[in-house]
Amino acid sequence: MHADFTAPDGRKGSVSVSLAEYEAHGEAALMEAARFVVFEQRRHDAYAPPERDRFNELN
Repeated sequence: MHADFTAPDGRKGSVSVSLAEYEAHGEAALMEAARFVVFEQRRHDAYAPPERDRFNELN
């Protein structure tokens, strides 16, 4: 089963779950998959690599 969604911050995404999982849990399976995708996006956005001075690293 496949569903498109819009996260609270306005980003759009899509998720897929197996038909067996959808039949067992219904819409809750799709909502849980969407929550996980949004969580991973936020975790990725929160990571900010430290600023580095590349010129001085080469010298």
